[in-house]
Amino acid sequence: MRLVNIREFETKRRNRVLHDLLEERTPEQSISHTKMPSYSEHCDFVGNHPYSIWYFICAEENYDVIYGSLYLTTNREIGIQVFERYVGTGVGSLAMKELLLIHKGPFMANINPANERSIKFFERQGFKHIQNTYQL
Repeated sequence: MRLVNIREFETKRRNRVLHDLLEERTPEQSISHTKMPSYSEHCDFVGNHPYSIWYFICAEENYDVIYGSLYLTTNREIGIQVFERYVGTGVGSLAMKELLLIHKGPFMANINPANERSIKFFERQGFKHIQNTYQL
C-alpha cells in the first residue's frame, strides 16, 4: 500500500475516482454535506485544492488499483474513506500508519456520531474522544 498525492493523477481520472468514492458515502458517514453534489460541483471542489494534502490509497505495485483516499486539512484533521469492497482488508490502518510516518501530529478526526465504524477505526488507531460539537 502506498499513499500517492491525487495531483499525480490525470484530472479526469482523479475526479471520477473521488466522485465514485463520495457516491458510496452514507448519511451517517457524512459530516460536511447533507446532499450529494453534482459531478460538476464535485470537480470544482476538488479543483480548489481544499486540503493541505490529499492522497489516494493505492496498491504498492500498481497505482491503477485505488483503495480509497485520505486527506489532511490545514487544521490537522484527518479524513479517510476506503471503497466498500476494501473495508476490513486492513488498508485503512496501513494508510494511517503511512500518514503518521510522513506527517507528524497532533491530529484530529471529526466524525459523525452515528458513524460507529469510523469511531471504532479511529479508536483502534489510538485516537481519544475529546468533544461533541453542536450546530444550529
